[in-house]
Amino acid sequence: MNGFPSKRRSNNNNNKNDTTTNPYETYQLPPPISLHNGSNNSISNKIINRLLNPFDNGDNNDDDDDGNDQSKNFSSSSSSSSSAIQQQRQSSSLHNHNNHLNIKSSSFKSNNQQSLSSSSLLINSYHVASNEMCYFCFDVLYAHLYQKSSPGRPNFANKSYPLFVTWNVGNDRRLRGCIGTFNSIPLHSGLRDYALTSALRDHRFAPITKDEFINLHVSVSVLINFESALDYKDWIIGIHGIRIEFRSDNGTKRTATFLPEVAVEQNWNHSQTIDSLLRKGGFRGQITEQVRKDVRLTRYQSEKITISYQDYYDNFNNNIINN
Repeated sequence: MNGFPSKRRSNNNNNKNDTTTNPYETYQLPPPISLHNGSNNSISNKIINRLLNPFDNGDNNDDDDDGNDQSKNFSSSSSSSSSAIQQQRQSSSLHNHNNHLNIKSSSFKSNNQQSLSSSSLLINSYHVASNEMCYFCFDVLYAHLYQKSSPGRPNFANKSYPLFVTWNVGNDRRLRGCIGTFNSIPLHSGLRDYALTSALRDHRFAPITKDEFINLHVSVSVLINFESALDYKDWIIGIHGIRIEFRSDNGTKRTATFLPEVAVEQNWNHSQTIDSLLRKGGFRGQITEQVRKDVRLTRYQSEKITISYQDYYDNFNNNIINN
């Protein structure tokens, strides 16, 4: 059986003159869970950008970000019409975008008394992250789990950014893996590597299995707008992710990060977030105000897209319909 096409499927018709056979027609993705249980839940109801398990949430975004990333690198139902699938995809994309902005808006209003060290612009629209990146991550994991040829070059731009890939499973969105890098790396190779690294090599979890595949959600976070903070409170909850550098009890330099959504989901204030991040990074001593003040903090923002397997399945079939 042939592998994935040399170019990832696209929402446009740039390849109208391509007369090659569409390999997707020979592929049989396993039906999503909604087709097994008869549920007609919409995609937009399935893509919920919030983890429900508070314990896992607190450790949601572990990049093992000590700068040594080399060890982590790996080289809709059948009765739905094409129009209905397009509407579902647009609905899911709008849900992702609005959910992301609504979290930031509410957090900004509750924290607008803060004075930041420099003007930090809110993300009003996405310029980098796209649904296509999530589809590509699903392609990569599918090829690995089902022993298919690796997917070819995707259509989105191959610019370099820091990034994270997160996998969740089930209706309760249990975390199954989240690893990324603060190094700017090409999106094509970066997403290919971290789609597998986060799925298979997150030390907190067993590798994702084929049995879990139809219940997965994948999130791609592209990190942007990095700024050095004046102190540990110089960031806006819900707007910024933070990365801290500190000295452990034995004097070793350590780092740890939370993506922007973690503090909101946990309902933490600045001190609680820093304390949790210190513990996550391995600090075992007493956390005093001086310990917090000694932290070196970098704030950043992210463009985050989340896609369910249902949406991936529908997009996959829609590609066959349109080709």
